Amino acid sequence: MNGMDPNGSNQTRSDQTRLDQKGLDLDALRGRWQASQQPLNEALTLDRAAISKALAGRTAGAFRRHSQRLVPEILLATACLAALIWFTLNHWHDPIYLLAGSVFCLITAADLIVDCRHWRVLSGLDFSQSALLVQSTLERLRARRLALTQWIMLSSVLLWLPAIAVLLKALFGFDLLRSLDSSVVLINSLVGVLFVPLAILLGRFALPRFVGETGMRRFLDELVGMSWTRAQTEWQRQQDGEQALAQGIDPLAAIPPLPAQLASSLRQLRLRLLLACFAFAALILAIGLFNATHGGQWQFLIPGIVLNLLCVSQLVLRILQRLQLKRMDGGMSISQLQQQLDDAAAMGEKVARATLILSPLLALLLAQVLAEASLSVDLFALLGLPGSTAVGVAALALCLVLWRSAIGKPDALLPGFFVHVLSGDSRSLRALQGTLG
Repeated sequence: MNGMDPNGSNQTRSDQTRLDQKGLDLDALRGRWQASQQPLNEALTLDRAAISKALAGRTAGAFRRHSQRLVPEILLATACLAALIWFTLNHWHDPIYLLAGSVFCLITAADLIVDCRHWRVLSGLDFSQSALLVQSTLERLRARRLALTQWIMLSSVLLWLPAIAVLLKALFGFDLLRSLDSSVVLINSLVGVLFVPLAILLGRFALPRFVGETGMRRFLDELVGMSWTRAQTEWQRQQDGEQALAQGIDPLAAIPPLPAQLASSLRQLRLRLLLACFAFAALILAIGLFNATHGGQWQFLIPGIVLNLLCVSQLVLRILQRLQLKRMDGGMSISQLQQQLDDAAAMGEKVARATLILSPLLALLLAQVLAEASLSVDLFALLGLPGSTAVGVAALALCLVLWRSAIGKPDALLPGFFVHVLSGDSRSLRALQGTLG
C-alpha cells in the first residue's frame, strides 16, 4: 500500500471515469440513432403497403375491364343465338340448312355459357385471398375458354362456307350451297375434316418446336383473348412485385418505362402488320371467289386452295406478331422486351424459310391461277400431260435443293425484299431488338 503512487491511482480513476462516460455517450448515440430510424422504417413500411395496394388495384382494375368487355359479348351472343334459333326453326323442312343452323346454335350457346360463367366467377372473385387459390381459379377459367376457342378454330375450315351460306340465306334468301358446284362443297368439306386431325398433330408436336414453350404459352394466351391476357399479366406482375417487396427490392425500379422512340417504332410496325392483315384477308377473299367460280375444274381448284392456305398462313403470322407486339406496353424489363422481339422475328423467319423452300411449286400454281384469272388460259392444258409432269417434277426437285440448302445454311435463304415481306417485317423487328441491346 505504502509503495503505491497516489498520483497513479488518481490517473486510473480518471481514465475509468472517461471510459464510463464514453460508454454512456455510445448508449445515448445508439438510442438517438434508433429513434431516428424508427420514422424511416415506418415510412418504408407505408411505402411497401402503398406499392402493394397499387399493384393489387391495377390487377383488380384489369380484371374489372375484362369483365366489362364480356357484357357486350354476352349481349351479342344472346342476340346471335336468338337469330340462329329463329333461322333453324324456319328451315326445319330443309335438311342442309337445318343441320347448319343447329351446329351454329350449339357453338353460339356454348360460347354464351362460357362467357356467362366467366363473368359470374370474376365478378365474385376476391383477389385478397391466397395467391394459390386465385391462381387456380384463373387457370380453370382460362382452360375452359381455351378449350372452346381451340375447337372453334379446328372447325373453322369446315364451317366457314356454311357460315357464309347461312348468313346469305338469312339476309337475302340466296341459296349459296345449292348454287355452287358440288365439287366446291365437297372439297371444302374434305379439307375441313382433314384439317382437324392435322391441326391437332401440328399443335401438339410441331408448333411447340416452332415457337418454343414460352411462345406456345403466349400463343395459347392470345387465343383466350387480349383483355384476358392483359389481366393475367397484371396478376403476374402483382405476384412478382409482392416477392420483390418481401426481399426489400423496389418492384418498380427494375421495370423502366418504354422508350419514346421504341414506342413510336412499335406503333408504326403494328400499323404495317395491320395493313398486311387486311391485304392478305383481301387476297383470301379473292382466291375464294376464284375457287367458287371454278367448281369442278380441278386444274384450277387445287392450285387455288393451296394458294389460299398460303395466304392464311401469312395472315395468321401477322396476327400473332401484332398481338405479341401489343403486349410490349412498358411493363417489361429490357431482357423481356428483347425476348418478345426475338420470338416475333424468329417466327416470321421460319415461315419465310418454309415458304421459300416451297416457292418453286407455289410459283407454278400461282402462274396457273393468274393465267386463268387474267387471260383465261390453262397452262397445264397448254403444256400437255408430259410437259406439265416435267415442270412439276422440276419444281419438286428445286424444292428439295432449297430444303437441303436451308438445313446447311439457315440464313442463306433470307435475303431480299421478298423474304422480308414473307417474314412479317422480321428485319424491322431485329433492328428494334438491336436498339435495346
